[in-house]
Amino acid sequence: MDTLQVAKADLRQGWETPKGAVCSCCGQKVKMYRRQIYKAVAKKLITLYRLHQNLPQATHFHMNEIGTPISGGGDFSKLRYWGLIEARPETEDSTKKSDGFWRITDEGRVFVEGKGTVTKYCHVYNGVVRFRSGNQISIHDALAKESFNYPELMGYLI
Repeated sequence: MDTLQVAKADLRQGWETPKGAVCSCCGQKVKMYRRQIYKAVAKKLITLYRLHQNLPQATHFHMNEIGTPISGGGDFSKLRYWGLIEARPETEDSTKKSDGFWRITDEGRVFVEGKGTVTKYCHVYNGVVRFRSGNQISIHDALAKESFNYPELMGYLI
């Protein structure tokens, strides 16, 4: 049986590999994910931007209004890693991560308007950005990408 320090060291060596690592203490898979903004998600951000322009009195919009069903909104919600969107503050149900309502941030507006850039990749572990890498990209760069590369998104070749 590994000590906790040995297990942590093993995980830190393996969590950035394409397959990730398995914790020798609990058996959970551990992986650092490299996320990027691709065309479909950039379009949804523009939709949210337009909703806020058309209804400036509204603070947040539901995923369905943005055109992303709440059950399939995971990629859209990852825009929070760049600070481009924010979830509505927690409701009474603390068991939910989000109730599906989002707002565009000032940084998101600047990005959509083509006046700002973000780092291409966010490296995420356990829902927290650990570091960023790559060049700065604009909304035009995100929209120009023809399609996302699934193996690149997942960090390995199939």
